[in-house]
Amino acid sequence: MNKYPIILVSNEDFVYGFKKGYYKDIPELNNKNLLVYTKEDIKSKYHISLDSSDNEDVFCVLNPYTNTCTPLNNSSFAKKLIIDEAIAVREALVALGAKHIFIQEEVTNKTSTQIVAKGKGKTPLYKGELSSKKAKDIRINLKKELESYDPSRKPESLEICYNRIYERGLSDNSNLISLYERLKDSKYNRLFGEERLTMTIDEDLNNSLDIVAGLSKLKVFSANGEFTYNSSVLHSFRYEIIADFGPHTSDDTSNNIIDE
Repeated sequence: MNKYPIILVSNEDFVYGFKKGYYKDIPELNNKNLLVYTKEDIKSKYHISLDSSDNEDVFCVLNPYTNTCTPLNNSSFAKKLIIDEAIAVREALVALGAKHIFIQEEVTNKTSTQIVAKGKGKTPLYKGELSSKKAKDIRINLKKELESYDPSRKPESLEICYNRIYERGLSDNSNLISLYERLKDSKYNRLFGEERLTMTIDEDLNNSLDIVAGLSKLKVFSANGEFTYNSSVLHSFRYEIIADFGPHTSDDTSNNIIDE
């Protein structure tokens, strides 16, 4: 499953029919990355109240790092996903015992073609063009949220490390999982040296927005059934994160001798 599932919030009749399989002949509605709920479901599951009429369909994106969802007509939803992922990565590295965490550089800041789907008389669900000012704002926030320094930091328990990765939306991050497995096998009960991780937000989000593009063309919804399908620009962020776990010390060596 894509790490950013799309949630279609619709009326009770449509959701009931979806769950009963009445729309199996519509490919766009048979996507493993699409979740369908009522407004009551959303309020109960994600503690969010949507400001929409009773018969108005709403598209949301699921935020795996906070287990919340954000409507796509919220212009800052992409920024929130980026920042929340940065915080989740930082907390996972802190639990693993990283003494210094920082962004070394932005590897790329490219653009890619993406959709703008909008309902009749409505504002676009997603305005893909991101100004240089907003891009700089995200970069500053990433630096602020990611950086952490504590030379005396030690790893948390394996249970806490596991939870920070697998229960905070990072189960697809192979670098963090590799570090976790290495910590489990370490005879020193800690990690050493520098590790480099890459944080991106492009392809997964693009794939999720493509789901919206496909659904926007359908006329099965009770409202907002007429959509335009245009192309816009979505910036793709890719940052290199450095996690310094510190060098071997004499204490590590002596502890190892005692263990042996």
